[in-house]
Amino acid sequence: MIDVENWKGTVKADGKAELLLNGKPADKPTIKNMLVAVMNFQNKLKALAEKDYFVRALLVFPSAYVEADFGSTRHIHCLRDDRLIDYIQNKTFAQTLNTNDIDQITRATLQLAGMDKRFANV
Repeated sequence: MIDVENWKGTVKADGKAELLLNGKPADKPTIKNMLVAVMNFQNKLKALAEKDYFVRALLVFPSAYVEADFGSTRHIHCLRDDRLIDYIQNKTFAQTLNTNDIDQITRATLQLAGMDKRFANV
């Protein structure tokens, strides 16, 4: 799961698993909200695919310098957009899926999108 934040400046972990922007707390609990979204998606995926898949969450910052080490923001990895391809291709965080898993995840995700009004015209 990937979310993009268009923050400008420096993003750091605050030591309590949340983020600081330019040394100040963000307007919203970004990590907490992302964790809720991931768990919600993961539970729906489990119900529709009838298998419990681990969902990795990424917060990507195209316009900010990121100083949040892996683990400092719980299971949410924070990175700049110029590191996204390397991150995705890095086998350290990879889980190999077989064709059946990919098909199940695709079907479940399309079902979820079909239930969301925001995707009605796609």
